[in-house]
Amino acid sequence: MRDTSSHGHETDSAAVVAEREVHLAVEGMHCASCVARIERALRDVPGVEDVTVSLAARAANVRLQKPVAAEALVRAVEAAGYRARVADGLRRSARDALLREAGTWSRRTVTGAALLAVVVGCLVASRFFVTGIWPVALALTCAAVAQAYVALPFYRGAFAQLRRRRANMDTLVALGTSVAFAVGSWHAVRFMLSNAAIPAGLGHLVEQCLLLTVIAFGRWLEARATLRAGEAVEHLLQLTPQTALRLDEGRRTHEVSVFELQPGDLVLVRPGEQVPVDGEVVEGQSTVQEALLTGEPVPRAVAPGSQVLAGTVNVDGAIVVRTRRVGAETVIYQVAQTVEEALTRKSQIERMADRISGIFVPVTLAIALTALAGHLIVGSAGWERALLAAGSVLLVACPCALGLATPVAVQVAAGRGAELGILLRNPSVLERAVRAIVLDKTGTLTVGRPQVVEMRAAGDEATLLASAAAVAAAANHPLASAIVAYARRRGVEPNAAGAEHLINFPGKGVSARVGGRLVKLGSRAFVLRDRAAPSFAAAPSGLTEVWLALDGEPLAVFLLEDPLRPEAPRAVEQLRRMGYELYIASGDRPEVVRQVARQLGIAEDHARGGMTPNEKAAWVESLRKEGRQLAVVGDGINDAPALAAADVGVAVAEASDIAREAGDVVVLKRGLEPVLACFRLIRKARRIIAQNLFWAFAYNALLIPGAAFGYVPVALAGLAMALSSVTVVSNALRLRRVR
Repeated sequence: MRDTSSHGHETDSAAVVAEREVHLAVEGMHCASCVARIERALRDVPGVEDVTVSLAARAANVRLQKPVAAEALVRAVEAAGYRARVADGLRRSARDALLREAGTWSRRTVTGAALLAVVVGCLVASRFFVTGIWPVALALTCAAVAQAYVALPFYRGAFAQLRRRRANMDTLVALGTSVAFAVGSWHAVRFMLSNAAIPAGLGHLVEQCLLLTVIAFGRWLEARATLRAGEAVEHLLQLTPQTALRLDEGRRTHEVSVFELQPGDLVLVRPGEQVPVDGEVVEGQSTVQEALLTGEPVPRAVAPGSQVLAGTVNVDGAIVVRTRRVGAETVIYQVAQTVEEALTRKSQIERMADRISGIFVPVTLAIALTALAGHLIVGSAGWERALLAAGSVLLVACPCALGLATPVAVQVAAGRGAELGILLRNPSVLERAVRAIVLDKTGTLTVGRPQVVEMRAAGDEATLLASAAAVAAAANHPLASAIVAYARRRGVEPNAAGAEHLINFPGKGVSARVGGRLVKLGSRAFVLRDRAAPSFAAAPSGLTEVWLALDGEPLAVFLLEDPLRPEAPRAVEQLRRMGYELYIASGDRPEVVRQVARQLGIAEDHARGGMTPNEKAAWVESLRKEGRQLAVVGDGINDAPALAAADVGVAVAEASDIAREAGDVVVLKRGLEPVLACFRLIRKARRIIAQNLFWAFAYNALLIPGAAFGYVPVALAGLAMALSSVTVVSNALRLRRVR
């Protein structure tokens, strides 16, 4: 069980013993090296099985082998130099932490900007308008206040790491800004003591204040952008009703908390209100707007027997719902939980970036010391240029952009996917270069329900159709249901009561007496036996036949097919234009599958029918062995083996079934439009992750050598460092535009 209560946002860590997993909200993380350090600290706690720390979510998810006191986990994080607390949900705890972080950096940004303006004003006044030392003294005082207040979080982090003989991004910023302040202060004090001409070195005080302001502003932008990245999941949670109108035995309503409801309780939902529970409509008719969960803009009609989900909107009629699931058991909470858990799972790329960043800070310190020594030994500009070159290296090399490159893109993709009804359960799918897609036929490419497309008869069609419909209405089979629907379209209302002595022959058909005559409805072999088919019954290839016989005489045949979804041809063509190689795998008859392939322009040798679930999985494995990275799109339990065998498994599920789906990605709406959006999202996210990683590495590769040789001023180094993080986050936010 989790170490959380049902209502609170946080718990007393000292009182909690976690048995399987615990969520921690972590503050003070700024780069991938911080992530690696926290993960090592938590893994060292006895009883911990696995740890994933998310820089973007400011959270840690700890899985346990045995019960562990949450206090021990909190102490481990604090011993590593960070702050932690037990939290009930990654997204909510992350939002709280990011809001505090944004507030902290906004105050420091405003203060830094004000102090910077005063420093610039004083130095300009001392050079052109005012004589004496007081403008320089005031500028030095403001610079000292900026270093003491704006840089305070960096000093705290740096000293916390220093006590453990470690270094992180805070160390680099604290050292870099201290160098600029020290050089500027030395020039200011020398001027005040000698009252000589204003030295150019006083400009380093401006650089120092500008640097702190820009870094604080960058941190604020980063926190705000990361907040935006998780808005979709937070939006889901906020839209869930917290109260419900429960009906008592006297049909009186009582407003209660949704957490007080029990399965079986009756809840009244009035027009315009949100459904507070997952349940079944027992009274009333209406339509519900489910765009929140499925992305479907068209309301769905509901009546007694229909299933409704919490968070959806009842549009135009009062309904009474029998409760099935409430609170954290509802589908909307499962969606939010799925996305939250995806945010703390790490892809291989992200783990690689964490490992690189773990050694990045020590290497950066070594380069800075080398630059310092090199300028002092062989340079002609003296100690000042040596210090500034070392400071520039420290600032320009902060690995925050590298640490944010992948997790922020994953977070935005997961949030946008949740808005579109697409759950990215496994973020590693974003790094897999899928080139081929295996599509299930029934229910994915086709409607999933057989329909009668033609009736061929030798005799009066209306009379024969009435007899067939009466028997079909009494049977329980999808093909029989299709005949009933066809009869109604033709104006014939089935009379199930007229079918007497119904006998079911599994896998063959049914027989009954209608109006005193023996009616048989079923397969060709069942109805015709050894007789030749009548001349009227030459069926086109690929259609399913249901035969009708009266008193042993075959008089009609119904031709059925599972029609393509209306959007299937366009969606398949768009997937082809995106560069995917397309295949079809189905348990349906091979000739039917080949016909569907011909209709969609897919090569017939890429379409296989008559396959069992295990045969589908074996085919997927054989395609992968040929060197193809592929995805499988399926909509049923029978597709589970193939989904598991694929590089990327995309499960198309009704929203109420998501808890049992096992795909890497779950699409909560049937049809190919959301599947198309899913592959657009995956492709764009993969491209953005690659862009972020490229620029994070290229930025350091280009600027570190320039800084070491003294060609990158301290102020420019700080500006570049701050903007690199903002650029990475802003680039990831482009994923919100996926449609």
